Formats: sequence, C-alpha cells, structure tokens
Amino acid sequence: MQAYSAAVDIRQKLFEKDSNSLRNLVTLIAATVRSSYGKTSKEAAIIASLVAKIQGVSIPKKDKEAEVKTVSQSERSFGSMTQNFSDVIKTLENYGTKYNPGNTDLTTVNLRNKLQSILEANVVATSTYGQLKNGRNQRSDSYKLLKEKTQRIKDAVKGQYGSQSTEYNLIRRLAA
Repeated sequence: MQAYSAAVDIRQKLFEKDSNSLRNLVTLIAATVRSSYGKTSKEAAIIASLVAKIQGVSIPKKDKEAEVKTVSQSERSFGSMTQNFSDVIKTLENYGTKYNPGNTDLTTVNLRNKLQSILEANVVATSTYGQLKNGRNQRSDSYKLLKEKTQRIKDAVKGQYGSQSTEYNLIRRLAA
C-alpha cells in the first residue's frame, strides 16, 4: 500500500501538484504558441484544443451563449492526458524553429524528458497497483480458507463434545 501511495503521489505531482506540472506546462505552451503565431492562428487553435483535453474543459464555440462543455472522464485518464501531451510535443516539433520559447522548460527536448518521466510514473503506478490488488486478493483468499478451517474445527468440537459442552461454547461464536 505504501509503494502504491508513493507512486500515486509522484504521478499526481507530475500531472497537477508541482509548479512544473503538466497542467501548468501546457498553459505556458499555449501562451508561447499564441505569442509566436498569433491568437487566432491555426497553430494556436490546434495547441489550444490539445491543452483543453489535458485540462478538462472544451473550448467554447464562438456563440457567446454556448455552454462550456467538460471533457469526459475517460479523456481525463492519465493515459489519455499523457497521449495528448505527446501530441502537443509532436505538434510543436512540426512547427520547427518558429516555436522557440524563452523558458527552457518549454523546449521540445525538456518536454520530451517530462513526457518520459510521466510515462515512467504511469508504469510504476500501474504495476504497484497490480501488486497491491494481488496482495489483497491473496489476503481475501487466506481469510476464506481460515473461515472454512474454523468452521470445520467448530463442527469437529461440536461432534466430539456436543452442542451444550463447555468446549463448544468456548469456540461457537468464532468466524460465524
């Protein structure tokens, strides 16, 4: 449980809790693309749609009365957010030298390193969850086996000494 909790904490920091988290980085990336290409450019729109998927809010339509729709929970999974981040990096790499951020954390090389850290954190969290799940299943199976053995012992004592005996009365309430 401790290993799983630690893995989840690391993943949470990478995605949302740190100052250099994915959620914060994509906001800065979107701002950098808007400053390089213009607010209404096709490049800024592409990055904005990917950022919206990562952050969990769809971009509202141009109609001012249109309701802001949230992104579905399945699109907000860690795997989906990681894939969207990978798509952001690929898109930025396709922009070439025109995407040249002043912030070194936003360079495609550093973003690739961040993506690798995120991928590793996802793998660790998934594998430790699998270990935790297996451990819990084994514990549950052990409890079932213990309950069965306890019931058999109670039946044996009841058969040997009778249901009104002192021996049976001492153990009759075990694992009911």
